[in-house]
Amino acid sequence: MGMFLVRHADAGERASWEGDDALRPLTEAGLQQARGLAEWVGAYRPGRLLSSPHVRCVQTLEPLASALRVTIERRPGLAEGRTRQAVELFHSLLAEPTGRGVVLCSHGDVVDALLSLLFDKYGLDLGPAPRAQKGSTWHISVEAAHPVWATYFPPATEALNRLDRGHRPQD
Repeated sequence: MGMFLVRHADAGERASWEGDDALRPLTEAGLQQARGLAEWVGAYRPGRLLSSPHVRCVQTLEPLASALRVTIERRPGLAEGRTRQAVELFHSLLAEPTGRGVVLCSHGDVVDALLSLLFDKYGLDLGPAPRAQKGSTWHISVEAAHPVWATYFPPATEALNRLDRGHRPQD
C-alpha cells in the first residue's frame, strides 16, 4: 500500500484574504496544481481521499476525486493545528489492511508533524531538509503496516516534468 501526503495547493497569502481562513480557496495556480496532482497521482488509483475540511484542501483533491469517482472524506483531524489528531489518524490508516492507496491532504503544520513522525519513529531518510511546499506530495511506501520509504515530489506541475524524465515513486 502507498500513502500520498499532500500539502494543499496554492491558496494565496493568508494576510490578503478577508474572512474565515477555512474558506480561503485555491488561486488559479493552485487549481492548475490540483489538476496536475490528479493526473499523476490518479495513475496509482488510490482508493481513499482524506482531506482537511478547509476549502483549499478539498479543492486540491477535487480533480482527483472526479477522475477516480471517489468521494473526498473530510477529516477535522487533518485541519490546521490538529497535529496530534493527524498523527493518530496516520497510525490508524497504517493499521488498516488495504491494497489500495490513501491520499491525505492537509496543511504545512500537519505535513511537518507527519514528516517528523516518519523520521523520528520510523527512521525514514527524508533528505537533509524535508520539504513541504504548497502543492507538493510525499509518496510513502508502506509494507506490513510500516512506512519503509518516502519520496518527495514538488508541486504537481513540476512533478509531471520529473515523471516525464523517467522518475517514478516506488511502491
